[in-house]
Amino acid sequence: MTTLLPLLLSSLFFACGDKGGDTGEEADTDTDTDIQSEVEVEIDLQDWAEERDVEGLALVLYRFEVDSDEIPTTPWEGFALDGLSSSLTLPSPPASDLSEIEDLPGTLLGIYQPMLVQDEDGDQSHSEGEAFVGISPTLLIYLDGELDPALVLMGLGLGWWSMDALTGDIGPAELDLSLNLMDRGLDLVGGELEGDPAPDARVAMFSAIDELGEVDPVLDQALSSPWTIDLSAGPPEAHQYSGPDLLGAVLAMETVVAYQDLDRSGGPSDGDGILGTLCREGSAVSLMWGQAPDTFSAAWFMGVFGTRAGWQLVAVDPLTEGTTWLSDDEAMALQFGMDCWVEE
Repeated sequence: MTTLLPLLLSSLFFACGDKGGDTGEEADTDTDTDIQSEVEVEIDLQDWAEERDVEGLALVLYRFEVDSDEIPTTPWEGFALDGLSSSLTLPSPPASDLSEIEDLPGTLLGIYQPMLVQDEDGDQSHSEGEAFVGISPTLLIYLDGELDPALVLMGLGLGWWSMDALTGDIGPAELDLSLNLMDRGLDLVGGELEGDPAPDARVAMFSAIDELGEVDPVLDQALSSPWTIDLSAGPPEAHQYSGPDLLGAVLAMETVVAYQDLDRSGGPSDGDGILGTLCREGSAVSLMWGQAPDTFSAAWFMGVFGTRAGWQLVAVDPLTEGTTWLSDDEAMALQFGMDCWVEE
């Protein structure tokens, strides 16, 4: 929340300008007594999800404290979704949920993060063990009290509004959601070699965070052309990592290496030669795996980080070290090369 709240507050402050100064307009700044309670919800199913079972989804809101960096642990309110397009009537939050903004006296604010939950027990909320399958890039905010005149001139009033978490833009209460935390079912990666494979060529997948080499590779197989790697099974527990910095998310990062088994030991050893690491158009490619998040903190971390449940591919430019998430279509067009190392 530390990255979102300052943006939201700065957007409100910018809208209000110099406190006590002239707004430049003569206008009726009485707050509209109508309270905005309707929220329009759209769920976008990308091509990969069109054949998925997306029934039983619930929209669940988590309230962030305005003056706290703590991650909420319990949902504030939940709503069943009727199909991919819904119009919801949200209740007004209790007064105890709202905080007065120090630089905007009289204006009360509530901040809520919308989430999509696979509501298996039908209670219109999140229960233990249920997976979060989507996180909204748009926050819902609730305005109450006596609004600053500049907010009224902006067209804002009492009730629910949406705010883009990246730009800070505030507008009508509309949510465009997607299943951006759901496992997309990527279970195969591969490609073709430029020539015939070297004698005794093999490919292995190592834990990228195992700096001491204490964990066995998740796979080790002969390398042919074309080649494929079966990812239908998730990484073994020894390859998975979590911790306080990940807010409960469970991830794995794998490095794929082609090597020549010079000593014919049937596995990687100090006497072998490296043929290349996994690449895509000159960028180093690693495989990221995420466990389906079943707590808000883990889901929020994965959403902010840009990852999701299941396998996905991340490319790192060796010069700029900028990262790009590859599409699932690119998963079968990978290469091995010696020119895409990223210096540690």
